[in-house]
Amino acid sequence: MNYDAIILGSGPAGFEAARRLAAGGLRTALVTATPAGGRTTVGSLLPSKVWLHAAHHQLSGAPSGGTSGSSGTTAARVREAIASRVRYTEETLRHAGVEIISGTASVTAPGEVSVAAGAGEEPRRLSAPALVIATGSEPLFTPTVRPDGARIIAPRLTKDLPEVPESLLMVGGGITGVEYGEAFALLGSHVTLLSAREIVPAFYRPYAELLAEHLRNAGVTIETGDRVASVESIEDGEPGRRVRARTENGAEYHADMAFIATGRAADLTAFSPEAGALLQRLTDETGRFIPVDGNGRSAVPGIYACGDATGPPFTANRALWQGRQAAATILGAADSADPALIEAIFTDPQLAQIGHVPHGSSAAGGKAPAGGKAPAGGKAPAGGNAPADGISPTETPPVQEHRRSWESTMLHTIHGGNPGELTLWTTASGMIRGAAAFGPGAAEILAPVQLAINRGISWRDLTAVPFAYPTLSEVITS
Repeated sequence: MNYDAIILGSGPAGFEAARRLAAGGLRTALVTATPAGGRTTVGSLLPSKVWLHAAHHQLSGAPSGGTSGSSGTTAARVREAIASRVRYTEETLRHAGVEIISGTASVTAPGEVSVAAGAGEEPRRLSAPALVIATGSEPLFTPTVRPDGARIIAPRLTKDLPEVPESLLMVGGGITGVEYGEAFALLGSHVTLLSAREIVPAFYRPYAELLAEHLRNAGVTIETGDRVASVESIEDGEPGRRVRARTENGAEYHADMAFIATGRAADLTAFSPEAGALLQRLTDETGRFIPVDGNGRSAVPGIYACGDATGPPFTANRALWQGRQAAATILGAADSADPALIEAIFTDPQLAQIGHVPHGSSAAGGKAPAGGKAPAGGKAPAGGNAPADGISPTETPPVQEHRRSWESTMLHTIHGGNPGELTLWTTASGMIRGAAAFGPGAAEILAPVQLAINRGISWRDLTAVPFAYPTLSEVITS
C-alpha cells in the first residue's frame, strides 16, 4: 500500500513526526510493535515518574492521586497511567488523520517496509517516498547481567511489582538508576547502588556530588569504581540474600531483589537482513546509531531519523524536537536549528543542566552525536559531542560565573524545605552559554534560561524580566 510518509515507532519522536505530517496533508502511516506511546510510555519514562511521584508524596504525607507506599497500589497506578497515555496517543494520532498499523516492521529497502501482524498472516507491504526511523532505544543487558522477570527486574517490569523489597541492588548509576534508587529507598527498601563510574557522570560534577549526598541521606548506599560482572538469583535464598551480584574485582553484594539499569542503545532491529547494506550506509562507524543533520536527514535520501535511533542523549524533549524537525523537512518547511536542550534528573531535589557546562559531559547541551556519514543534504550531522569539560573547542568558553540560591526567594521563605542553587556561565558580552541547577524544581527554573540561550537573550535582559512573585523564577532576578 502506498503512502506519502511511513513512520516506524510511536514514542515521542514518531508521535510528533506522524501527527505533524498528517496535519500537513500527507497520507501518513505509523507502524508500532508496542502500544501507542512506545517504550517511553510502557516501559521507561512514564513508569519511573509514577514511582517517583508515589515516593515523594509518601515522604511528604500528601495525597498522591492513587499512589501510596504499597507497591501493589503503585504498580496498579503505573498500569492505569500507561493505559491512559496509550488512549491519548491513539486518539490524538487518529484525530490528526494518521493510520496506526500494529505489527513488527522490517525495512527491506529505502521507502519499502514489510509489516508482520501475527503468526500465519501474510506480511503487509508498505511504500512511501519518505521513511522516518523513530524506533527508540532498548535497555542494554549482557548474558550475565539481565532481568529474569522475578527477583531481577528492569524498568519495564515495575508495573507488575507485587511488593517493595526489603533490600534492593540497583545496578547502574545513570539517570534511571538514581531515580529508581531514590524512589525505592523512600518507599522503605535498603538500596545499594552499584556503578562502575561515579553516579550520573554526564552531569555537572559539583551538583552530581550533592545528589549523591542526598541519596545517601535517603538511605542509599553507593558503591562505585567496580563494574558488576554478574547478577543471579539464589534458589531458596534467605531474606536479604535472594540475589547476588559479583563485581569484576571479586566483591559480592546480596539483597532480596536486583534492578538492572545499565543504560540503553538505539534500536535498529527494524532493518531486515537483506537491508544490511542499507543499514551500514545509514549508521555511524560503530553501527550503533543513525547520524542526522539538524533537519532529521540521514545519509540516504528519503530516509529520516529522530529520537533515540539517532544516538544519545536519550531524552524525550530531544526526541520531540527531532520528530518536529523531520516532519518540517518532509513538508518542505525546514528551518535548520540545533537548540540547547535541558537534561534533568527528577529526584527531589532535582538536578538539571543545559548548554556548555564546565566539568559536565559529552552529552551536555542535548545535541545530536557527531561522526558517521554526512547526511543526504551534504552537511555534517548537527550538534556534536563536546569534550570532557563540556565546552566545545569551536565555542567561546564561558568567562563569568553567576550563582543564585533558592534561599533568596520569597517562595522559599514561605515553603521552606531544601534550598537549591542555580549556576550560569556567560561570555564577556553577557550571553548565556550554559547553566546547571540543583534543588526543588530545578528543571523548571531552567526553562527561561533555555529560551534565553536559544533566542540570544542576554543574562542582563533575562534578569530584568518581572516574573510572577512569589515564584521560583525569583532565583533569576535575585
